Amino acid sequence: MTGRPPLPARLRIALSALGARRARARGDLESYRRHILAIIDLAFGQAPEDPADAEASCLRGALTEFRPLGGTKGGFFACLATDAAGTTRFVKCVPTLGREMRFWDAWERGEIAVEGAHYRLLPPVARQRGRLLSLLVFPDLGPSPGLTKRRTSRYTGNLEIVVRAIADFNASHAGAAAPALKVSAGAKAHRVPTRRRIVRTLSVDRRSARRIARSLRAVEARWGALRQRLYGGPLCLSHMDFGPGNILIQPDQRPVILDFGHAALAPAGSDLHTVLRYARKGDGPVDPERLAAIYAEVFAARGIAVERTAVLFAAETHFASRYRNLRLGSTRDVFDEALHLSEALVGARAPRREP
Repeated sequence: MTGRPPLPARLRIALSALGARRARARGDLESYRRHILAIIDLAFGQAPEDPADAEASCLRGALTEFRPLGGTKGGFFACLATDAAGTTRFVKCVPTLGREMRFWDAWERGEIAVEGAHYRLLPPVARQRGRLLSLLVFPDLGPSPGLTKRRTSRYTGNLEIVVRAIADFNASHAGAAAPALKVSAGAKAHRVPTRRRIVRTLSVDRRSARRIARSLRAVEARWGALRQRLYGGPLCLSHMDFGPGNILIQPDQRPVILDFGHAALAPAGSDLHTVLRYARKGDGPVDPERLAAIYAEVFAARGIAVERTAVLFAAETHFASRYRNLRLGSTRDVFDEALHLSEALVGARAPRREP
């Protein structure tokens, strides 16, 4: 009696990738490490089963040490890997057909400017492409990539530097210079959550949950027309996740922009929505109009005219959409503001500004 035939390699890779992501989410670093090694062995550490996968070299044999990184969220896994020569690299596993690989494919075609007056990128030193998953190998960025208190403090204490880096990146890839990538799915309408989810997520009573659900129904019913108006104009390449963990600010150097897992085409100003969110963690009040003015100045220096009101509209529309979505864990502390702003944008209520 024979046992079951082994699962195809591609299915085993997919299962290990899902296992790695789940282990990372629950903080089980030992299981996370095992899944990482399994993926590298299956996808990149042996001769390919299919000649079409011949570009996937035997990476496993070239690496001598792996340290999984649990503080990152993008892709299926991230780790620090050291080769036989003692060189350590930051290795990230992403879907081959996903946004990040498409971004670096555009870079390889010469469509991405790796530096500007206010920003720079660190392109991968190697890419290993498989049918389902691909590895991106970057220079080591230090012991603690990802979001840390120190990075958040640098971010909120250098908002003008952050905004100029964002604007310069966007302006470098606007109009005819924009690469052929997908249009962002941001600033979209959402399914109205159940009252039970509202109670559980926001820790409110049932009466408040009914009021919130009623407000959300009114907003979502009108939101599609708002997004259509926003995306009806010219677009530029946007990062779409410019939080503190994705921009490295160092003294006397241009900021380094990291992690392009959400890169897409969007209206100018859309990337400021994460700045509006994280700037609230700083010491002073947030002035969205000032941030929009700084952003527009950078575009103007490149000879591209953008209206500050249009920049602010794009930033606030994306902020309102993203942070009223209760399926995201980062919404809770700014949900009330996002909902109030959403109502203002669809004409149900006058906008509220910081004093």
